[in-house]
Amino acid sequence: MLELLRQVGEVAVGVARKLFSHLVVTRLHLEIVVADEDAAQAALHYGYVCGVVCTALSVFLQNSVCKRYHVQITPDFDRKESRAVLEFQARIRLLFLITSSLSAFWHFIQIQKDSGQAAQRAS
Repeated sequence: MLELLRQVGEVAVGVARKLFSHLVVTRLHLEIVVADEDAAQAALHYGYVCGVVCTALSVFLQNSVCKRYHVQITPDFDRKESRAVLEFQARIRLLFLITSSLSAFWHFIQIQKDSGQAAQRAS
């Protein structure tokens, strides 16, 4: 069972990498305001949000094509609630989407076939 999950995970990661490499982001706009009733908690949340967003954004930008992006994270010590705004515009070619879907489907069929043969040998 673990081997089956590993194989499915490998196929999913491979397809996701291919999709992200062909994804063209024409515009990415992210604004986050981190707030809390307590100023010390707001500062801690701000540091955590900066770390998570910067890490995720760097992975995303390395694995896709992004033409324009703007990210702004600001602390607000006067408000009580945080807020976030994300505007995202992207495109991907339909032909690539179809071929990668068919490739993933073919890999899943092969995995299912192999696991069925292994189950027959085990019994």
